[in-house]
This record gives sequence, structure tokens and C-alpha cells, in this order.
Amino acid sequence: MKSTIALLLFLSWFVPASAQVATKHQPADGWYKLVRELHQKKMISKDSLLKMKQGKIDDHFQDTLRKYDWIDLGGYLYVDKHFTVRYNEEPMQYELFRLGTMDTVQNFIYANGTLTHTMFKEVYSMQPVYQFKRVNTLPFIQLNYGGGSVEYLKLIAYHNRILVIDTPMNGKTSDKKMFSRRVYMAVEKSFQWTINEK
Repeated sequence: MKSTIALLLFLSWFVPASAQVATKHQPADGWYKLVRELHQKKMISKDSLLKMKQGKIDDHFQDTLRKYDWIDLGGYLYVDKHFTVRYNEEPMQYELFRLGTMDTVQNFIYANGTLTHTMFKEVYSMQPVYQFKRVNTLPFIQLNYGGGSVEYLKLIAYHNRILVIDTPMNGKTSDKKMFSRRVYMAVEKSFQWTINEK
């Protein structure tokens, strides 16, 4: 059975606009242009991405996760054997996440000049907590959904504020088959948001 995170990644591509609410605090003017320029400058070639092997990750990577907003630049779907549409493109929108209170994942979408969220209280309560872990010395992000439900993301590389992550098919550290390989770009936080925001 596919992991919860693999399913959520798939479903996130089809979030209807009606379910999105503009955040009270928006990024500064020029945010999209800056992100797009950094995207094109730092993008990993398709061939290099597929050949990349798991490398070293700093022991204090949890602090790095907390520090930045993480822009989803797309990646490769092993299950479908193709790259996502926006990989190496100039997308009209960006999806991003950050770690909030207690390291709970907060998701946002920037499209048509507006930052939106779907983090309503009933949704937020189901969001995973991200924790950097080592399993047999190898780096992973542990996803804790509460109630003892735990899955893992495999950390492949982090360099020059570009993070590469593999999603195990069943969410386990022992999985040999991967659902996807995704690329995220770390950017400085430029807006505020809390779960109590109306």
C-alpha cells in the first residue's frame, strides 16, 4: 500500500481553488520574480537528479528545516516514469511548506499574485510533524501523524539551499522502491501566518 505522504503528494496537485484562502500577510512585492529567478539558477539537470546518490546531511538539519520556507520545484515520479510538468519550467504557481508550532507542517500555494492556504483547523490537526532522524546512520525525515502513525522521507542531498528527497513507496526506511524524487528550494521566510488567522 502506498504511504500516506505519497497519497498526499498526489492529491495536493488537485486542490480546488475554492478550498484556498488568502493569507492575511502576503510576501513582499517581487517575491514571485525572485523565487522564479532562483529556481532557474539552481535547478538540477534531469540527468544529474536521477543519478544522485544519498549523501551526507548535517546533524543539525532540523534547525535548517525550521529556518526556511521550502519551495516545491517538482521532480520525478518513479511510479509513472516521468518528470512533473513544472520541473525545469517557469511555473505560474508555487507550492511551499514550512514548519510551524511543534514542527507541524504548514502548506501554502502562491498563484496569480496571491499566497493562499488550506490549513483550516480540521486539516491542520491531521498535518504531520517533521523530525530529522538517522536510521543506521542514514538521514531521514520522520513524519509523525499522531496516534503512533509514523512514516519516513529519505534525504538524498542538501546543498546550496537545494534539498532532494525520495518518498518511499510504503513510507518505511527499509523500502527499496520509491514513489517519487522531489526537489525543494529553501528561501528566507517573508510572511507571517498562524492557525488562528481568520
